[in-house]
Amino acid sequence: MKHGKGDESAVTRQVNDVVRDVARFGWAVAATPGAPHDPKDPAAGCWPPGHYVDNDVRISRGHPKKSQFHRLLADVRAGAITAVAATQGDRLWRNRAETAETLDLFEDLGIWVMVNGQPYNCKDPSHVAMLEQLGVFSRLDVARMGQRIDRAAYDRAKAGKISNGPVPFGNKPVWSDDTPRKFLGWQPDPESWDRMGVAAKE
Repeated sequence: MKHGKGDESAVTRQVNDVVRDVARFGWAVAATPGAPHDPKDPAAGCWPPGHYVDNDVRISRGHPKKSQFHRLLADVRAGAITAVAATQGDRLWRNRAETAETLDLFEDLGIWVMVNGQPYNCKDPSHVAMLEQLGVFSRLDVARMGQRIDRAAYDRAKAGKISNGPVPFGNKPVWSDDTPRKFLGWQPDPESWDRMGVAAKE
């Protein structure tokens, strides 16, 4: 499981949903070590055994090599787990390469996969085909979300409001003195021109 922006409560909801679904089908949770709550803070503790959680990880282009997802795949290859459960397909994979690689592995080893509370047997070609389709729609959701974010950023920039991304060249943001972090607009920044070797025109 994973979620961006460090939203621990959202991850907890996902964990609870998966635990409920797993219990409903009588699956036993693996005894593999649980993921750390915060990899940067050992004192934060860990999730229960068998929990692989990537929190605050951007994975639209693939999982980082040190992610819990890759630890999960390593444990699958080692035979430590025989079934994988997630709330949704996009909690497992979000690009073609990972979908193909993961499903090939699961198919070879006969791994069961539970998504949205529905179990799939990767030894059954029809079940694998359904999981592949879930991967297609997961990628579509990610692509559409990216379009919405880009359009919203464009609209904010067009309206003179701050948007995600780099500061427009040659400008700097103007903030309100009265309201913390209230963006008022852009103003020319001659110092940046000097740094870039750009001469100001009279």
